[in-house]
Amino acid sequence: MKLDKSSCNLCGLHENQEPVLSEIEESDIMWVGISSQQNKKELVFNPLDGRTNSGKFVNLIESKLPKVSFYKTNLVKCLPLDSKGKIRYPTTKEYTLCFNHLSEEISTVNPKIIILLGNSVSKFVCEKFNINGEKYLPIRYKDKIIVTIDHPSYIMIYKRKKIDEYIDTIIEIIKNI
Repeated sequence: MKLDKSSCNLCGLHENQEPVLSEIEESDIMWVGISSQQNKKELVFNPLDGRTNSGKFVNLIESKLPKVSFYKTNLVKCLPLDSKGKIRYPTTKEYTLCFNHLSEEISTVNPKIIILLGNSVSKFVCEKFNINGEKYLPIRYKDKIIVTIDHPSYIMIYKRKKIDEYIDTIIEIIKNI
């Protein structure tokens, strides 16, 4: 499902690339990444697409939990680019302006568990929900469980030797909830 550009034009990032969402349907678990990947004319990346490093991690975890339904999204739906056209981290203002879309997705998807990928997303969402999320420790928020984890890209770059442990830990968290 694609957002209507007219409902997503507050920060201007839609000018870089149209916002893209996964097909919205109720799911047990919602993954929340940072922002969109850069699409090419013939190659469209959905949130946490399996052709990206982060998406490969997420797909591997999902493949080990076949009875669980998943939904993938990003906090910022569009592509943040710097003045040289390179992908950059979204600003707090961009997070804030896009947060209403994430809130709508949470209401529609109605996940039991929301997994926040990385420090930036975790810090922002936990502040918005007024909770103190500690990495890898599930915390209740209303009728949901929020889990903050390291971003898969961080694990790939800085903790490569711990990839299997990272994946196993996330699977155990999901199974134990």
